[in-house]
Parts: sequence; C-alpha cells; structure tokens
Amino acid sequence: MSAPEAVIRPLLAGDVAAVAQLETVCNPQPWGADAIKPYVQAVSGQAVAEKSGGSAAVACVAESGGRVAGYALASAVGPEAEIMVLGVHPDLRRTGIGRMLLGGLLSRLHAAGVRSVFLEVRRGNAAAMGLYASLGFGEAGVRKGYYADTGEDALLLSAFLPAHNGGRKTLGAGLAGLLRPD
Repeated sequence: MSAPEAVIRPLLAGDVAAVAQLETVCNPQPWGADAIKPYVQAVSGQAVAEKSGGSAAVACVAESGGRVAGYALASAVGPEAEIMVLGVHPDLRRTGIGRMLLGGLLSRLHAAGVRSVFLEVRRGNAAAMGLYASLGFGEAGVRKGYYADTGEDALLLSAFLPAHNGGRKTLGAGLAGLLRPD
C-alpha cells in the first residue's frame, strides 16, 4: 500500500475524543480521554506541555484525509522519556504513518533535550518490534506477565538520540531522515 498523505502535528484539545476512540480500536487496554488530556499541547505548534511532578508531555497525531489516523504520546523527565502509547488506524497500518509518527515524536523529544527513550511492547507484536528495531531500539529487559489482559510479557526497548551518548547504541540510520533539526 502506498503511503497516504499525512501531516504530523501536535495533539490539540479538539483531538482528544478522536484519539480516545481510535485507542479503543488499537489497544486491548485503551487509554480514556481523561488519560489523554494531560498530553494536549495548549498552543498550536507547541512541542511540549508541562505535566505535574516536573515531567513534560510530548504528543503528536497523524492527520490524513481530515481525520486523526494515528497518535503518539510520551512523558519526559530531564534527558529521559518513555513512549506511553502509539497507535495507527488498522486500515492505515504498514503505510509509513507509524514511522512518520514515531519520527515526529522523537524529533519533539530531541528538541526538548531528551537523550534516551524507553518503551514497552508486547512480545507478540512483531510489526511494532520491526518498526522499533529499524530505528535502532534494542531490548533492554523483559517485564514478565506485564499485560493484565493476557499475561503476555512486555519487552522493554531503549534507544539513544544523537548527542553525547557515551558510546551506547544510538538510533539507527533509519532515524537520520526522521529527526528534524528544530
């Protein structure tokens, strides 16, 4: 399938209901609107929203055909971030939207000073693991029985954004074209 026209932009208040609805299609344990709201970027074009406790919320959506086609939410504290959730409408998977979303999210995290990124992924989610591996994420651990709905293990993945990383594994060449110089 060819890549659809999509724009990656900050998550705005008007997107919360659409993201919450899409989350019910993408995630067996979906986040509700109340969990998504703290990630809203208050001002159009703002890259980071402040959350309580000194953390920052970074979120973006993929808009295609006038609708939210995907979303990515992360929380950051200092130079570390965790990708909390990423989803693409099932009809638009394997079209490049997930890669675009991840690139937009990582660019925003990089601009905010983040240097290391972590996430959990279901051991059985081969498509997501392939995407993450293509961008240089590597396995950092296993969380046994992490997912309450199935008892499935989560793989903890990590990657380091370009900067002074002390020789640790950095995101792969696949990321070079995704990070925007902001």
